[in-house]
Amino acid sequence: MTPRRIIRDERKLYGRWHFEGTAIPIAALRADATARLDAFEETYRAAGLTDEEIEMALEFDFPDVRKAELHAQYVVATVACSCGEASYLTLSGFSEGEIDCSCGRLWRVCVELEPAGHDGQRSRTCPPTLTCSGIRQDQRSDCGTVPPGAGSGHSR
Repeated sequence: MTPRRIIRDERKLYGRWHFEGTAIPIAALRADATARLDAFEETYRAAGLTDEEIEMALEFDFPDVRKAELHAQYVVATVACSCGEASYLTLSGFSEGEIDCSCGRLWRVCVELEPAGHDGQRSRTCPPTLTCSGIRQDQRSDCGTVPPGAGSGHSR
């Protein structure tokens, strides 16, 4: 039997790569294999895949079909300020926000997507993006000494 082609159709399975004539996403099979689920191969054989098709899925090189993007739906962060106080920030539908510490420092939190490797190889690790952007939006500083009366005096 000739193995089925791996295809992508925007109208089926939300555009996920799958075997032609099936509803079996290649990514799901690979996730099961990566998780080392017991008998994952038997599960896919029972769904109608051959050993050759399972091997094809495991070796499939996903081509780029769109620009990589990050869609942060909901992010919760605790900002542990250098002054010793903690402030809390939630981002909903945005990838950047600012938080005022009660000490007067203003922190910007950015959630970013950055390539970190391919095929299990990590290129580097990156620390969380947390930078102090000043005392107030209209009064930037290097976040050293806080001038008297500067800042909002509250945490969000």
